[in-house]
Amino acid sequence: MFKKLFIVLTSLLINFSILAIPTEIIVTTANPQGWMIQNNRADSSVNITTNRPRSGNGSLEFVTNFATPGQDKIDYELAWDPTVFTNRTLSNLSNLSYEYYRDSAGSTVPAHFHPVLRLGWYNDAGTPANTIDDTYGQLVYEEIYQGVNPVPVDSWDINTINLNTHNFWMYCGFCIGGASGIVQNYGVTLQDWKAGPIVGIGADPVPPNLSQGTTYLFSVNTGIGSGWGADVLMWVDNINIGFGISDDFIYNFEVLAPTAVPIFNKFGLMAMMFALLLLMLILQRKTKE
Repeated sequence: MFKKLFIVLTSLLINFSILAIPTEIIVTTANPQGWMIQNNRADSSVNITTNRPRSGNGSLEFVTNFATPGQDKIDYELAWDPTVFTNRTLSNLSNLSYEYYRDSAGSTVPAHFHPVLRLGWYNDAGTPANTIDDTYGQLVYEEIYQGVNPVPVDSWDINTINLNTHNFWMYCGFCIGGASGIVQNYGVTLQDWKAGPIVGIGADPVPPNLSQGTTYLFSVNTGIGSGWGADVLMWVDNINIGFGISDDFIYNFEVLAPTAVPIFNKFGLMAMMFALLLLMLILQRKTKE
């Protein structure tokens, strides 16, 4: 009996230890946990509201009341210092997901539009001490480049992004030679970006070869617009970004933080299972004495 329980607990402990279980972080207006509004233009707003709650009492609400072309844009972003979080590289990215909801009545933009997900990056070109040759920009996830058109409406769409097969296009804020703009190559996976040089078309900016040097990630961003040319009513919740089991977080947007209750985190549960396994070994030894 002890032998069977030993095998079962050992298997559970090993399997549990290799699973990246995200740590939930509650984001509220009063305690935004580092999230900030970015690129806020006149016809747009973003707030944490109770209008479409998801996994709690709230979610992140995006609204545009379109009036002026180019003014229908707003983002919500979490940024960090890549010199502190040196493990947060494109190569170490392990989890990426989010959930969005498109309201069919309040969104009159074309049917493929939804809140996008962006990763801010910079590449050191293999010369960390030399900042002159650094390049930076954003990798952008959109459903249409995964073959999804139209996107789902009036329900929460859970996007667990496959880092090996889903496509990301690139915006360069400062590419080779200092050029900025979109790299028009929309069928490129993160694996492709990491594997070697990618080019756009015509006079597109030339992106760096991300297989050379280190590509650091410094932000995760969700947002809507610009140039969508009509009204938007959409929500986002539960943004998950992870860089291995010890650096894996899911951001849950809530109007009010829930009352704290004692729970086991992933490391506490592992410790408990290890203690139980150790106790069983001691008991087994005593039965043989």
